[in-house]
Formats: sequence, structure tokens, C-alpha cells
Amino acid sequence: MLHKKGFTLIELLVVISIIGVLSTIVLGSVGEARDNAKDARLKATLSQMRSQAELQALQDGNYNAICDATSQSGIMFRDAVDNGTSQSGQNTICTDEDGRETGESGDSSTLVSSGNAAGPGDNGNIWSASVQMSTTDWFCVDSSGAAVVTTSREIDGTSDKSCT
Repeated sequence: MLHKKGFTLIELLVVISIIGVLSTIVLGSVGEARDNAKDARLKATLSQMRSQAELQALQDGNYNAICDATSQSGIMFRDAVDNGTSQSGQNTICTDEDGRETGESGDSSTLVSSGNAAGPGDNGNIWSASVQMSTTDWFCVDSSGAAVVTTSREIDGTSDKSCT
């Protein structure tokens, strides 16, 4: 009786196919987990920005520099922008008492300052920031303490400084 040791070509192809299918499933999950982690970081950063903005206003006596590139809260906003995505054609935005910063989510180097948005918004809010997440949703924080996920940017950067 002849005994062969080893695997047939068919057995090897079946095993390789199974490994290929499993690796595709795992790699797909890793990409989704990466997007979820990026969104979590964006939310955490903007929530910390909200706290930092209040501390900064206490120190400065006003809300003029919340979005400014050199302020601590402005630096946090830029970090959140770098973790966002640009999918909707709308720019990310941060408005404070005397101006605003707008640009593409995902790239803080595109942010441009403008003097629009002076004074409190129509609803009394003094500042707000909104950045698009990896989905088509936006994460928005404002001076009223709101921190919400919305389906649109919500704030217009001039008279509307409310996330709700």
C-alpha cells in the first residue's frame, strides 16, 4: 500500500481561499475602527476646547480669541479640524466674539480668518465650533455647553452660533 505524505493542490487552494476571506473581513473592520477612533478623538478635542474656551474667557475677560490660531482653544480647534473629513462641500467653522475661522475639515492649513461674526449670536451664544466627522455627520460645541452630533453644520458663522 502506497502512503503519500502532504496535501493535495485542492486542499491547499481551499485553505488559501479561507485565509483570504478571513483577512478581507478583518481588514474591513480595522478601517471602520480607525474611523471610529478618529471621530472619538475629534469629539474629545472639541469637548476639551469648550472647557478651555471658558477658562480662556475668564483669563482674558472676553471671548475674542477663542478661535484664534495662537490661543489654546484655537490650537485645539485646529487639532479637531485635522481629524475631521471634508465630504459635504461645507467648510468647518469656529466663530467667537470678534471673528471666525473657516476651512476644509481634515486640513487645518486651509483655515482662513475673517472679522465676520462680531458679537453674540441671535440666540445669545458667544462662540461655537463645528467639524465634520468621518461620516456625513458634524460634531458641534458652543458657549451654552452644547456638544452634539448633527446631520448638518448648524452654525452659519455670522448670526447663528448655536449647535441646536
